[in-house]
Order: sequence, then C-alpha cells, then structure tokens
Amino acid sequence: MAAEEHPTIELGDAVGINLISGDLSLGATGTVTHVDGSRVYAFGHPFYNLGPTQFPLTRAYVHTLLPSLSSSAKLASTGETIGTLEQDRATALAGVLGTSPALIPIKIALENDRGLKKSFSFGVVNDQLFTPLLTYLSVMNTLSSYERENGTASYVVKGKVLLKQHAEISFEDLFTGDRPSAGAAAYIAAPITFLLTNDDEPVEIEGLDLSITSSEQRLTASLERVWVDTSRVRAGRTVPLKVLLRTYRGDEVVRTVPVDIPPNVRGSVSVLVSDGTRLAPAHARRRRQLERRT
Repeated sequence: MAAEEHPTIELGDAVGINLISGDLSLGATGTVTHVDGSRVYAFGHPFYNLGPTQFPLTRAYVHTLLPSLSSSAKLASTGETIGTLEQDRATALAGVLGTSPALIPIKIALENDRGLKKSFSFGVVNDQLFTPLLTYLSVMNTLSSYERENGTASYVVKGKVLLKQHAEISFEDLFTGDRPSAGAAAYIAAPITFLLTNDDEPVEIEGLDLSITSSEQRLTASLERVWVDTSRVRAGRTVPLKVLLRTYRGDEVVRTVPVDIPPNVRGSVSVLVSDGTRLAPAHARRRRQLERRT
C-alpha cells in the first residue's frame, strides 16, 4: 500500500501499524499522543519495545467500542499508509509522516489432491525478530484456512529465498503426520531466521516464493533395503541404486535412485544411506579426518 503524498494527522486520531499487508493483514492500532510537524508520537506505551524500527505507519478506524468495568476494548482496523514508525520505546511510539518502508514480498502457491489451486501474495515487515515470526504465522494461517487443521495430512514444501547481492537459497522437504502444518511453517521460517541473525554480514531479503502441495494422506514409508545390481562400478558412470520402501500400511515400493560416481574415484566405493540426524555426525567425523590429513 503506497503512502499518502501529503498526509496529515491530529492529536487524538487513531493510528495503526501494519505488520502484514496484502491477502493477509495483521497490525495494531492506538491513539496519536502528539504531532510536531511531520513527527508523530503515539500509543503512550510500547508496542514491543523494539527500539529502532521500520514499520508502515497507517491511519486507523475504530468501528465500535466494547465497554466493560474490568477491561474495555475497541474493534479497529488499519487504513491508508501515511509514513514510517521509526522508534518503539517504553514511553511511546515515534514515527514520521511521508515515505513508507518497503515490505518483504511473499508468494504462496497452494495446491491439494482435491483439485484446489490458490495463490496468495502479501508482504511482511523487514525486522530481525518479526520477519521469521510473521512468515511462520502467514503460512500457518494459510494452511489452517484451506486445509484440515487436525488429522492426517502431508505437505510437500518447495521454495526459495531471494537475496540482494547473493544467490537465491532453495529448499524442499516433506512433512506428514497428524498436525504437519506447524513443522512446515517452522521449516520455512528457519532459513529466514538464520539469514537475518547471521554473524558475518547484514543480509537483505528481496522476497520469498513458496509452493505447497497438500494431501490428506500419510505419505510415510520405512526404508528396508538398499542395493545395486552390479558389484563393479566405473569412475564417471551413473549407477542405479535400488531402494525398497514399505508404507505405513505395509505395501512394498521399489524406487530407483541414480548415483553419479565421481570421475576421479579410486579403489573401493561405498554408499552411506542415512537420515539427517545420523548423517550430521558422520559428516563432522569425515571433516575432522580430512583436516588431520591436511
């Protein structure tokens, strides 16, 4: 949402903060405490006491009041963007009228085995704390709105994080079980968390593209056997690796996985078949062995 060209606001007006905009909307509203030229002070209390921020500052509309002797409340919504929230402090929020900060665009393509195909587009604020959290909430809300929230389901998640001045980061995984949506959402938020909190350099995220395929079936199987049909392999060739799987209902499934043999390999060749939990220590041991040799 573009900011108003010459926005004005007065003491006592309702004001808002947009955290997510687009097909999904999430924000907060409060009251303007003081206006000094283009500077705006609001709320009279912290939002999350985040310190320096770059959140869209919006108009807000109070639709009705819910009076109560114990705790009154109001129903309100955010409106047009009018500036930028720059400070979230213990005593107040401070912002400036005019230009609004850019949001991180997120696109989700959702498809299921019942024929549903939906596309969603929204933006989240660029913040080390809020960006991963809001991404998680966005994915969870999308899945819970269009897919079953409880019961057996499976999600194939594919996506990529677009970075400024860096190559894109791609990821793909499968989540299945009675409530796989939480795992799928956390998996998407994880690389964003690592990128924004890395110790090496600031990273600017330009966007996130996601593709989620849903099924109301448990797509799990146990790995029972792995073999090759020949005992002799050659460097630089591709070897068909046979994999025997057994589904949770007991059906046998045989898959063929092509394995490329490095062209510079010498001597015997072994293939390690493992899950990620067991593979990580094996990689660490192998790395230490190579370091000792060098």
